[in-house]
Amino acid sequence: MSEAERADAAELALAFFELRPGAAAQVLEGLPAEEAVDALSQAPARLAAPVLATMVSGPAVRCLTVAGQDPAAAWLRAMDEGDAIRLLRQLPAARCEALLVELSARTARRLRAALRYHESLVGAWIDPGAATVPVERSVGQCLRAFRSPDATTSQLVMLVAANGRFVGAAPVERLVCARDDTPVAELVDRALVPLSVRASIVVAAGHEGWRRYGVLPVSSADQSFRGALTRASLDKAIESRRGAATLARSPATITGELAGAFLAALGGVARSLAAGDSHPRERDARERDASAFSGTRR
Repeated sequence: MSEAERADAAELALAFFELRPGAAAQVLEGLPAEEAVDALSQAPARLAAPVLATMVSGPAVRCLTVAGQDPAAAWLRAMDEGDAIRLLRQLPAARCEALLVELSARTARRLRAALRYHESLVGAWIDPGAATVPVERSVGQCLRAFRSPDATTSQLVMLVAANGRFVGAAPVERLVCARDDTPVAELVDRALVPLSVRASIVVAAGHEGWRRYGVLPVSSADQSFRGALTRASLDKAIESRRGAATLARSPATITGELAGAFLAALGGVARSLAAGDSHPRERDARERDASAFSGTRR
C-alpha cells in the first residue's frame, strides 16, 4: 500500500470512528484486544473514547488493561464520567489506581468517591467482566460480540441505555434460541430486579434471583448500571463478614468477659467462706431465712 493509500485509509477510519462510533465499536469487539488497542490508538482520544465507551464492557475493559498508560488515561479523560466509572469498576484494583493517578486530582477524587464502598455493601464485591450491551442491539449483534476471541461467558447479558441506565438482563440461553434479527430487549427477564449497589450483602443474599442465576445485575439509586455480583463473590463476602464478626470479639472484650466470670466466682467463694466462718446460730438463722424466702417464691 502506497503512502497515499495509507493516508486515505487512515482518514476513512477516523471518519468511521467519528460518524459511526457504534458500528466501529462492533468491529473492534471482534478483534483481539491488542489489535483493537492499536486501532484506537490511531485516532485522537476525543474520537476513540466514545467508541471504547460504546463497546461491550468485556472487550472494552480488556482494551484498557492491555493499553499503555498514556493512551488509556487519555481515553478516560475524554470519556463521559459515567462511562469511565463503569469501566474502572471492572478493572483490577492495581490497574484502576495506576490510571487514576494519571488523571487530574479533581477528577480522580470524584472517581474514587464513586468507586469506594464499604465491604459490607454489594458495591465492594462487584466482579469485573459483566457482559453489557446497548439495548438497541439485535440478538445476532450480541452473539457476534460474545464470540470474539476475548469474549467471556455469562448467564446473563446486561442491557444498558445510552445514558448508562440499566434496562434489563437477558438470559444467554434465550439469545442462543432466538432469531438473529430479534431485538435483544424483547428477551429481557422482566421478573429480575437488580441489586442495589448500596444494599448490604445480607440483604443481597436473600434476593430471589439467585434461584435462577449465578450472577445478578447491580444498579445505583438512579438505575445506572454499576456491574454484576456473582454468587461466588457473594459467598466470599458473607464469609468475610463472618470473620469480621469473630474478630469483633476483640481481646479486650474477651478479657472483660473472663474478668466478669472470675469476679462472679470469687464472690461465690467469698460468700461460702463467710458462711463457714460465721457462728452456728447465725448460719441456722440464714438458712431459715433462705428457706422462708424460697417458700415465698414458690
